[in-house]
Amino acid sequence: MTSKQLRLLSMLLVVCATTTASPHAMARPLYKKVWERVYLDKTDSKVDCGLCHPSSKKAELNHYGRVLADELGEKNCRDEKQIEEAIRKIGKR
Repeated sequence: MTSKQLRLLSMLLVVCATTTASPHAMARPLYKKVWERVYLDKTDSKVDCGLCHPSSKKAELNHYGRVLADELGEKNCRDEKQIEEAIRKIGKR
């Protein structure tokens, strides 16, 4: 894992640790798949739903999940290019 990937993963873990509830579910396996393609090497371990959800209640989003939802601007986006652009934009913040 590169230094940049470790910093990003650390940032995401901090974001996940400081979560609050959201009123609607946004569990999207495609988002997870695209995130892994953007940030993880093929030899790295995979992330779980905790990337966007603070608990097993998928109706709740953590800070990262809410920011991604806001960035996409639509519920259940299925355009991989649009999802990737949103994930990369968040990563630059």
